Amino acid sequence: MLAFLHQGLGPGPLFRPPEQRASDADRDTAVDILCAAAADGRLTMTELDERVGSALTARTRTQLARLIADLTGPPAAASPGPPPAPAAPGDRWAVLRSLLESA
Repeated sequence: MLAFLHQGLGPGPLFRPPEQRASDADRDTAVDILCAAAADGRLTMTELDERVGSALTARTRTQLARLIADLTGPPAAASPGPPPAPAAPGDRWAVLRSLLESA
């Protein structure tokens, strides 16, 4: 799942070349990162919509990496207010659902 972004491009058991075809799990991870960035205010809803569409149709891991390259740094400062309720483990749609509820 996009391990090459976080672990470097060296050889090892998790190494997969970025040109390799993207899996559904890779696409889901990229969408999760995009949704989290939108929730942090780093993407507008228009940008989120465009990038999610591109992520869902990406064929290679390089295409996915380009979509999230400017978002993999530290998140923006947290806004004041109560923290959101924790999502259930394995609920990959929690960020998108919270975005829709806050709109």
